[in-house]
Amino acid sequence: MSKKIASLACAGLLSVLSATVQGSDPDFVEFVVNMAHKRGFTHCDEAVRETFSLAGGSDMRVITETFPGFEDDMLKITAAYGDVGDSIFLEAEFRRRGDVCLATSTVLLTTTDSCAEQAAQMPAFKLQAKTLDLFFTQNEGGITMILKPVGNGCVAIFQQSRVY
Repeated sequence: MSKKIASLACAGLLSVLSATVQGSDPDFVEFVVNMAHKRGFTHCDEAVRETFSLAGGSDMRVITETFPGFEDDMLKITAAYGDVGDSIFLEAEFRRRGDVCLATSTVLLTTTDSCAEQAAQMPAFKLQAKTLDLFFTQNEGGITMILKPVGNGCVAIFQQSRVY
């Protein structure tokens, strides 16, 4: 199991979104904030920084999207970072409502572990339901983890919403 996935068992989605602490890259975090500003979205820097606060690795890519005319209200950031064999795909959407920022994040991680092994390594996540070939789990903090078997491995999908 990757270091990034292992960090999930101990903390919230911030750890899910992060590369290992040793791999964090503050320049990348500021790059993401600057990308948001270039799109005209300048009001939720704290939320953007926290979402990407521990991102790092040997390769990174960021894509930003917004709707014309709504740049100051909404921004979607899609990022990939990490290292070969230990990468993270993250999609986060940020919305501004007055002085409040709303953030939702979806993270995809792949592992060569089976989904049963993955679930066993993260006992904080309790099974909520099995639908089709997807296992829906959730921890006490409200973070959802969906496990999808793929071949001999597993895709873990994490979802969280936060208010700033």
